Amino acid sequence: MKKMVLIIIASLFAMGIAFKTTPAHAVEGKVGLTMMYDWWKPGFLAFENATAANLYGDAFSDDLEGSFMMGPTLSLGINSQWTFGTTLLFGLSKNEFTHTSYAADLNILRAGLLGAYVESGKAEARRYDWDVNFDYAFHKYLSLLIGVRFNYADGEGEAFRLGLVGPFFDFMDQKEFSAWYLGPSLGLGFHYEFIKGLVLNVGVSALIQFGQYDSERRFLDTWLLLIPYDYSAGYFCIGLDNNLRLGYLIAPISLEVFIGGRYIVLPHIAAGGDGSAWDISHKKGWIGGEVEHWGGLYFGAAYKF
Repeated sequence: MKKMVLIIIASLFAMGIAFKTTPAHAVEGKVGLTMMYDWWKPGFLAFENATAANLYGDAFSDDLEGSFMMGPTLSLGINSQWTFGTTLLFGLSKNEFTHTSYAADLNILRAGLLGAYVESGKAEARRYDWDVNFDYAFHKYLSLLIGVRFNYADGEGEAFRLGLVGPFFDFMDQKEFSAWYLGPSLGLGFHYEFIKGLVLNVGVSALIQFGQYDSERRFLDTWLLLIPYDYSAGYFCIGLDNNLRLGYLIAPISLEVFIGGRYIVLPHIAAGGDGSAWDISHKKGWIGGEVEHWGGLYFGAAYKF
């Protein structure tokens, strides 16, 4: 977590230098509010639904429910070519994940070690997303897009297991988890004004993200085990960030209204991590090959000044 904070501070410092070295020009800006209904399939979902990082796992069913996010947005026209923008979104509601899976693992604290079970569980997580972008217009319709993205999520859940093999009949798994992502993006934007004030923006960017997933689990079974099981998984992602936005400026009241959609896909490459010493079947690097999907529809309004 300390490393993550240092990276964020360094990024903000670098942006401050960029602004300081830009020649002074009349600044045109917009400040407003963005709202979004999102859909999220996390890269760590396979661990949460017991289909990865153990001897065996297979999901009978999965159900994902999105959340509602909202937050401030700011845009500043630095000069005729450069535009700075930032949006911070907070999850007002939580993403929900439910599953039913069949799995098998080895636990050193259970007599017999081997456990095969059917698991039914539910988890909830709240997301926080922050985007910082620079848009350089090098053509009438085209722009270079440079950005930094940060995301953090934390949640909790529980699962009930029916033991099929092993010295137990059923037990409950209570868990808390968190995950963060941070990294730059670089892409190309297309913008077109249909009529005065009505502008379409389309952007596609390559996205690089570094991050870590952490989880703590506590099991309550026939042996009344409440010892915490700690897990972590580091990762490196190279993916795509796709964005479409249609905005209309109501000139008499200096108000822009907009609507759009966004979709991010992030394949994961394992980069470190560890599991509980009690869980001897835990597979390090299990998150490699997992893919995160996040996207949704957004809308909002911004006052032009």
